[in-house]
Amino acid sequence: MKFSRLIGRILLAFLFVNAGLSQLNNTDPFVQFVNVRYPHFINYVQKLTGHSLDCAEFLKPTNFIQHTPCLIQTIGAAQVLLGIGVGIGIQGAGCLLALLSIIITAFVHNPIIYSNFVNAQAEYLSIVFNVGIIGALFLVGKGRKNKGNCGVGCCVTKPKDVKAEVKKEERKEEIKEANPQQKGKKGKK
Repeated sequence: MKFSRLIGRILLAFLFVNAGLSQLNNTDPFVQFVNVRYPHFINYVQKLTGHSLDCAEFLKPTNFIQHTPCLIQTIGAAQVLLGIGVGIGIQGAGCLLALLSIIITAFVHNPIIYSNFVNAQAEYLSIVFNVGIIGALFLVGKGRKNKGNCGVGCCVTKPKDVKAEVKKEERKEEIKEANPQQKGKKGKK
């Protein structure tokens, strides 16, 4: 069972490390993808809130598009780092990567926002795929009570039985307190 968890974490990590490296090595397709969708996204948010977002200069499509390459590279770096964290068993990395995936899925594949501009069936498949991966990330990211000795959920080491050790120490203390003369006799010999 523990070996299968290790393999699962490594395969899940590979998915995100590969995606992150793709975004870092060639940002152009990702930038174009985001830049095409962002104006529709900002229009939807303005309609939903009923307020114009003109006061936020950064959120205007012409300004946001200038910063898209940095955003793509930042997301790519986060995916690589958190993917490696998932692979080596850092507990919080899975949850952080799941939250990042939720944000990306809500922005990029939201059928409510992009229904008139994209292939709805392809977006549906992407959403189902991402929801499955998000579920796996939450499973990997949750903490276990009995971690391995290395402190990162290692699959190789056997967890300690802390309760048994505490009970053993308590019994030793009780015996010492019950037999104070025993301690004095040992010291005289």
